[in-house]
Amino acid sequence: MNSKKNANKENERKWSNTMETTLVEMWQQRPCIFDVSSKDFHDRVKRDKAWREIADTLDLPVVEITTRAASLQTQFGKLLHPKPSGSGQKDVTLTPRQKWICQSMFFCGHT
Repeated sequence: MNSKKNANKENERKWSNTMETTLVEMWQQRPCIFDVSSKDFHDRVKRDKAWREIADTLDLPVVEITTRAASLQTQFGKLLHPKPSGSGQKDVTLTPRQKWICQSMFFCGHT
């Protein structure tokens, strides 16, 4: 079991800021993969094609692209709707990465 974890870590690529920015920009240009009100969102063939285009541009497997996209969406959602800390502290300073996520992922339309 440990060897499987190690193998997964070895296969993970380091995502640069440029790669993430490219992913988000290309994602934003394809409403079929984020806008549930789009008729194309419900067309799996179009969604798969859009993810493949992004993967080809970044020269990465589609599964790695979709995994990173899901991670960014999750991080964005947690920043928009933080759980109460219990300490009563309201002012939380965002890290530069958290600020980037908030600015870059706003197109996803989480409310």
